[in-house]
Amino acid sequence: MTAPKPPSSTPAPPVPFVRAAEPAAASISLKQAYLDWDWAVVVLGSWLAPLLAFNVHHWDLSYLASETFWLLPIVALLPRFYHETESGSRTRHAFYWTVGIILAAGSVLDLAFGRFLLLFLAPSYAGRIAGIPVEEFLFYFFGPVAMVLVYFWADEHFMKATSARTRRDHMDSSALLRFSPGLLAQALALALAGIAAKALLGGEGPWLPEYYSFLLVTAYLPLLFFWGSVRSLVNWQALSLTVLYTLVTSIVWELTLGVPLQWWGYQRGAMLGLWVRAWQQSLHADLPIEAVTVWLAAPFACVFFFEVIKALHYHPASGLKAKLFGPAAVAQPPDPAPAPAVPAARADADAPAPKSEARPGARSGARSGARPLARTLARTRKKSTKL
Repeated sequence: MTAPKPPSSTPAPPVPFVRAAEPAAASISLKQAYLDWDWAVVVLGSWLAPLLAFNVHHWDLSYLASETFWLLPIVALLPRFYHETESGSRTRHAFYWTVGIILAAGSVLDLAFGRFLLLFLAPSYAGRIAGIPVEEFLFYFFGPVAMVLVYFWADEHFMKATSARTRRDHMDSSALLRFSPGLLAQALALALAGIAAKALLGGEGPWLPEYYSFLLVTAYLPLLFFWGSVRSLVNWQALSLTVLYTLVTSIVWELTLGVPLQWWGYQRGAMLGLWVRAWQQSLHADLPIEAVTVWLAAPFACVFFFEVIKALHYHPASGLKAKLFGPAAVAQPPDPAPAPAVPAARADADAPAPKSEARPGARSGARSGARPLARTLARTRKKSTKL
């Protein structure tokens, strides 16, 4: 007896060779590398690169060449700003308006008060407008652009977690213009303190600290009317980074170069009388304490203006007046005058007669129609009597 054959089994198909997944290549595009390291360009390169250029490459150390301190952050961050905002967007409009307003206001104030507060003793400038160097007006353009771009970059990326975008997108229709009496009292107290400080410090010139008062007015004027509505829309962490960037740049730009080289200086009679010694000792090289506060107030003013104008663009009300003063301030069109009441007698005369009532003349018409019928009946009777 032969043993049964085992059932034939179909050979398994060959397993195709699959190459093990290789790790992704660690190649980073130049654009991505730039986006990852632009913070280094802003925080370090904006003041380190000009210093290296002045010392290593022997650039002409002039007021005009020093504007590169503000130009480098613009070159680094402006492409990112345009990449992440839409053409015609509210953020772009706010950026343009902020730069334009600060440029115009700074230029006008410099032309009006610059000769009374500042000194320009350098042997040469790129040019002068009414005695003010052209470089001053360039700073009023480059400076605000750089500060607002640093704030935008920190608000959108580095400190995005504390951004106020959600609150801005869900703004109510309440008025943006809100007067703050508390800030007015604070400003008046600081003004009196400045006058007392100049008297105690023995400052030169008249009793009024002119530069201090000028800074106080320009800083508090927008706050008096917009602080209550806009303070919740500011990313304060991003503003702190912007202030830090500005302070570091000012230490190198003004305390190390500008004042010691006499690109600009300060009228001693217009100051409080408290001075900070510069790194290098030279005539008019001391820095007034007001100049230190400028670099705290300048980024705050730029960012605050930027947020105020963004709030105007994001406000749900239509029309500038409704946004500033609230919808209730907009004049409503008057209600149409009611139709005059119709007198009762005239109404009775004009009203159509009811259907149940006979129209005028109906009775007389009935009488006139009854007479021919009576005559016909009388003639019939006469004929019947004759027959």
